[in-house]
Amino acid sequence: MEKIFILLAYFCFILTSCEPENNSVEPPSDGTSGYPICEGSYLIYTRSDTNILLYCSSVTGDITVYSPMSQLMGLENFKNLNSISGNLDINGEKILDLKGLENLKEIGGNLILSEVTNISSIDLSSLEKIGGDIILSGVTNLESIDLGKLESIEGDFIIDGSTKLSSMDLEKLKSIGGKFGFQNNSSELAFDSLNSLESVNEISFLNNSGLESIGGFEILKKLNLLNISNNSDLKEIKGFTNLLEVNNVNIETNKSLTDINGFDVLKLILKDINIKFNSVLINIPAFNNLNQITGRLYISHNHINFSNAFPALKGAEEIFIGTNTHEGNFQSFRELETVGTYFGIYQNYFSSFHGPDKLKNATNMGFNNGTRGKLEGFDQLSNLDGALNIWYHEDLVEVLAFKNLKIIRGNLNIQRNDKVLNLTPLLNSVEEVGGEFHITDNAAIEQFWVGEQLKFIGGPVIIYMNQSLIKAGGFNGVTNAFENIFITNNYSLNEFTGFAGITSIGYILIDQNRVMEKISGFSSLKSTEAELIIAGNSELALIDGFGSMEEVGTYFTIGGGKIHNLVNFHNLKKIGLAFTIGNEKEIRSLQGMENLTSPIKTININYNPELTDISALRNIGTVTESINVIANKRLSSCSISTFCEFIAAGEGGDFQYNAEGCNSTTQVKESCGI
Repeated sequence: MEKIFILLAYFCFILTSCEPENNSVEPPSDGTSGYPICEGSYLIYTRSDTNILLYCSSVTGDITVYSPMSQLMGLENFKNLNSISGNLDINGEKILDLKGLENLKEIGGNLILSEVTNISSIDLSSLEKIGGDIILSGVTNLESIDLGKLESIEGDFIIDGSTKLSSMDLEKLKSIGGKFGFQNNSSELAFDSLNSLESVNEISFLNNSGLESIGGFEILKKLNLLNISNNSDLKEIKGFTNLLEVNNVNIETNKSLTDINGFDVLKLILKDINIKFNSVLINIPAFNNLNQITGRLYISHNHINFSNAFPALKGAEEIFIGTNTHEGNFQSFRELETVGTYFGIYQNYFSSFHGPDKLKNATNMGFNNGTRGKLEGFDQLSNLDGALNIWYHEDLVEVLAFKNLKIIRGNLNIQRNDKVLNLTPLLNSVEEVGGEFHITDNAAIEQFWVGEQLKFIGGPVIIYMNQSLIKAGGFNGVTNAFENIFITNNYSLNEFTGFAGITSIGYILIDQNRVMEKISGFSSLKSTEAELIIAGNSELALIDGFGSMEEVGTYFTIGGGKIHNLVNFHNLKKIGLAFTIGNEKEIRSLQGMENLTSPIKTININYNPELTDISALRNIGTVTESINVIANKRLSSCSISTFCEFIAAGEGGDFQYNAEGCNSTTQVKESCGI
């Protein structure tokens, strides 16, 4: 069809019989404008091609204007057009101007202007309706847009690539069915248009280097998405004064933005709000009336003053505040009552942090780096359905928050806080930890005590690498059989006392606490499912506990200290795999092992320089794999019944570097009478 119209235009040009000024017969009237309805679609390449539309009041198909030729082209012959049922697509840098479209009232499809770099103005002042999109792309010299009568756009409205735009008349535009996009424009424009807009799906201001202010949208009440991103000169957002509800808000990477105002009545965000990478953004009063976020609030890499941000917010599914550089006190979210999944404060510069005291329900909470001074608040929070993490702070001194927190159903992790001295309010209020209990790598804390109100721990207890910790303990109210206990690499820890209420546990590792002299507690413990290892505590002289211990599931290992005997294990009857005493500098006998009667796979007695008596092992039923007795320089008697039976069965054993009488398998055989 397009080819037919091009050929027709061509023949009209050659024969001149189709030229309007030479026609002796007027075209039939349509009864309104006096000009006919032209059927089909039209493809326009040259100025002469426009002649065919001179007497058209409307076109039932599309009009495509494309100017690849060297000559400039005008559209004066479109002056009688009132409507186009399809699309109007104008493309090419040779388009001189848009004069001729002043009487166009309706476009059924899209209006697309692309790479029309010569035009300075768009005068479509009669246009009232667009059935599809308006796309203005690559209109680099465009200075003004007049769409003063336009009331509705069924599709998107995109303005892309202008360098000089300074004036827009959109005063009657009430609805945009799709997206309004203002993008990649470098003109110095204070946007305050679209004050009659009542409905639009999405608004996007993207990559506009000259845009300094966004206003307007004064009666708009609902919106699906507001995206304001990468506008390098944008200083202020001040519109949207009647917006009540929006699904998603994204304000990102506007490096000159200092203030977000407007939004005076905004109360509900149905999904997410992201405010990030606005490096000088300090004031956000726009959200002072925001009451509910059903999705995520994500604020990061800004300079926001959080002395009183989001003062009316009562609930959100998730809150994340990260890498904000303002050094003031944090005391925001004062009305916050509920956080669905996560409340996270990460790598900020706050001089102190006072959490929302009205918060009653939360799941997971994390405080990671960037809070100095005191962590306070959360006075009404009694239950966490997830984890509490306080970690990686260089200048946090006191944890005074959570003084009424009773239930943590996930992990409690207090880790790598270099200056924290006090954990008492937290540790003396929590009654249940459903997951792991970590106090790890806190350089300054000197002591802590877990009160008897703590009744349940679901995961392991890890007390690890707290360099200044001198005394610790408690946990005496815990009675359930939980996973494991690790008390390791606390190089100043002198004494640990606690866990008097547990009767069974997964396993225990107390290791590399170099100045520890005493372990007390564990007085009710009867069994471990796996190992019991107390090793590498070079000053440990007294194990004052474990008096009820009857069974060790796998490995029983004592080593590297200064204990004299094992009398506190006098009720131990069974070891599942291996008994090991090694490098105990002062142990003289294995007294306390007399009731150990069950079969065992391996016995290791190595490098105990003062050991002289191992007779307490005489009641072990059977050794099934190996006996290793090495480098016990005072041990001369190894002919206990357990060892003799093992050797008699042909297993041999490894006996060396001990005193004469126990310095070889042969010597032990002789002593056993084998």
